[in-house]
Amino acid sequence: MKSLFFLIPILLLSYSIFAQQETKTGNSNPSLREGNSLYLKKDYAGAENMFQKALAINNVNPVTYFNQGDALMQNKKYEDARKSFNQSIAHTNDKQLKAKAHHNIGNAFAQEKKWQGAVDAYKSALRLNPADADTKYNLAYAQKMLQHEKDQNKDKKDDKDKKDDQKDKDKDKDKQDPDKKDPKDDKKDPEQKDKQDPDKKDGDKGEQPKPQDGPMSEKQANDILNSLQQNEKKVQSNKNKQGTVPVKLDKDW
Repeated sequence: MKSLFFLIPILLLSYSIFAQQETKTGNSNPSLREGNSLYLKKDYAGAENMFQKALAINNVNPVTYFNQGDALMQNKKYEDARKSFNQSIAHTNDKQLKAKAHHNIGNAFAQEKKWQGAVDAYKSALRLNPADADTKYNLAYAQKMLQHEKDQNKDKKDDKDKKDDQKDKDKDKDKQDPDKKDPKDDKKDPEQKDKQDPDKKDGDKGEQPKPQDGPMSEKQANDILNSLQQNEKKVQSNKNKQGTVPVKLDKDW
């Protein structure tokens, strides 16, 4: 099975061809050749710098842009790589080179798991070269990953919608049940609750008499009784002096 991120080797074969053409026309670009050499040695940072120098000499060479994009891919600079490949496409009429550039743009998107971008780029490559088996394979894989991503996002959205619906139902239920106890009430200070609830019976000074400090002793009761008897005798004595009928004191306490 071929790798998803298959890096097209055809660009390496193109170096010598374009280098020979440049030599024949007297437009040799030593920086381009040096960049190709460094790339083959896997010195991708050095190759990237050399391709940039080559573009300073000739900024319309589609192969230099393509090779620069490939070096940037190796250095994991995927956004910059896509820009270089797009420049290669813009500066050539060669359908095969354009197809390869679109293919590598798809690879750059796939490396970042940007599956929609990868799918679009692979489709563009196949329009220019419908027989490219590597691009067909990458397109099928990217489409599968894109669908998986959409399914996951849909599941997350469905879960969120269910939770939101449940919250709305709970709120509606609370509104319909005014007698439902607010759990926050349990956290209130008991003394504060007494102050806020004027109808509370327990401890309500307005309705309950203040309890006595303790039971009355027998001596206290006798003292109170004797005092009442003395007062009663005085009252009766005053009434007798005034000619009134005496009233007998009831001692059954």
